[in-house]
Amino acid sequence: MPNCKSAKKRLRTAAKANARNRVTRTIIRNSIKKIRTHDAKEEVEQEVSKLFSVMDKAAHKSVAGFSKNRVANYKRKMHKRLASLAA
Repeated sequence: MPNCKSAKKRLRTAAKANARNRVTRTIIRNSIKKIRTHDAKEEVEQEVSKLFSVMDKAAHKSVAGFSKNRVANYKRKMHKRLASLAA
């Protein structure tokens, strides 16, 4: 257990950040799994738009370890998946 006041506050803020990061990471992972497993182009397009929105927000707020470059890499992969369904 922390002894000083600032350490106690840091423990509380870390717990809040951990919860927020976990929720965002779970949403992103589930969305990526749906995109990789579905074969219907319409479903994938809807899921891609949701995923991009969540990822952009996460990168903007630096949540769950998502930076602009990491999001760009995931977007490229998801666009590639979408293009493979179209062909």
